[in-house]
Amino acid sequence: MNLVVVTPPANEPVSLGEAKVHLRIDDYGDVTPGQPLPHPDDDLVKRLIGTARSKCEHFCRRAFVTTTYTMGLDRFPACIRLPIGRLQAVESITYVDTNGVQQTLPPADYQVDTLTEPARIAPAAGKCWPSTQYETLNAVRVNFTAGFGSRDEQPTWVKDAILLTLGDLYRFRGEVVTGTTVARIPEGAEYLMWTHRLWPE
Repeated sequence: MNLVVVTPPANEPVSLGEAKVHLRIDDYGDVTPGQPLPHPDDDLVKRLIGTARSKCEHFCRRAFVTTTYTMGLDRFPACIRLPIGRLQAVESITYVDTNGVQQTLPPADYQVDTLTEPARIAPAAGKCWPSTQYETLNAVRVNFTAGFGSRDEQPTWVKDAILLTLGDLYRFRGEVVTGTTVARIPEGAEYLMWTHRLWPE
């Protein structure tokens, strides 16, 4: 199974302003009302927000802000299990048929189980998966969209977990801490995400 991001998140779950408040970073220099000057660490904080979000998504096996993916499979399994949640929509399923021609599977030919997380896809009642060209790698491709929605639609635990992780990344930036694994997600963030974590079957 291969998973590729086709359309990345339009923005991060946490804004630069929210991050700076959490990190207690004040605006830098003279401030004109309504036009605060940027802080020298703004670009760094923006990058670390993305890193923190990626680490938290990996831990949870979830997408936070709406993201589009393509999952490749060498052939159709009995039941397709998507590797991450939260599923918004299955955009399409394509496959390479036995003649080497790419086909798009009609939506009426399969059913999507969104009650289960991660979601499952199986043939519709009375249907079966089509045959694919055996020699073709990633002959089956599932295009889907996952995530909780926009930045404003994120659950509180997502934002809080990212902020806690961001705090560690910012605090230990550029340092080697003996006896400490800086790359590890902070315990507080893990605690917030634990009950929302999806487990592979």
